[in-house]
Amino acid sequence: MDGDAALIAATAVKPACLWCDTEFEPRKGGSPQRFCDPKHRDAFHSAGRRFAEHAVLSGLLTAADLRNGPAEACTLRAGQEGQSDDPGIGDDETALSDGRRASVQKVQLELSIAPDGILDLCRLGWLDPDTARDAGAVGDAVAELTNAALSLRLRPSI
Repeated sequence: MDGDAALIAATAVKPACLWCDTEFEPRKGGSPQRFCDPKHRDAFHSAGRRFAEHAVLSGLLTAADLRNGPAEACTLRAGQEGQSDDPGIGDDETALSDGRRASVQKVQLELSIAPDGILDLCRLGWLDPDTARDAGAVGDAVAELTNAALSLRLRPSI
C-alpha cells in the first residue's frame, strides 16, 4: 500500500472517540487525537486509574507490574498507531476477555467482489492491476484493506 492510498483510506471516515464512541473531526497536526473532547480524555484516564487500582486490589496486577511497565506517558510506541494511547493498560491486546480471545479463530471466507470493487482496489493502490484476475491477490488486498481500517479504528458512516 502506498502513502496516498493510506491517506485516502484514513480520511474516508472520521475517527470515533474512545470514550463516547461518537465520530469527531480531528485537529490538524500533533499526535493522533483519540477523544472528541478534553473532558472525555480526562474521564478515560480517571477510569483507567480506577481500573488499575481495582486490578491491584483484586490481585490481577501488582504495583510492581505498574512500576515496571512502559515508562513513556500517553505516547505511541513505534508500530502502535492504531492502538490505545495509554500503553500497557487497556490497549487493544487486552480489550477482549481471555475467554473470548481464546474462542476467536481464523476464518476462511469465500466472497464475491464486483468488478468495480476490484477496479477501486487497483485505483486506490491496494491491488496491482497486473494481479486483478488472481483471486489470491484480490483476497490479500481485501485483507490488507480490512486490517488497515481496523488498525485506524474506522467505523462505517451512517
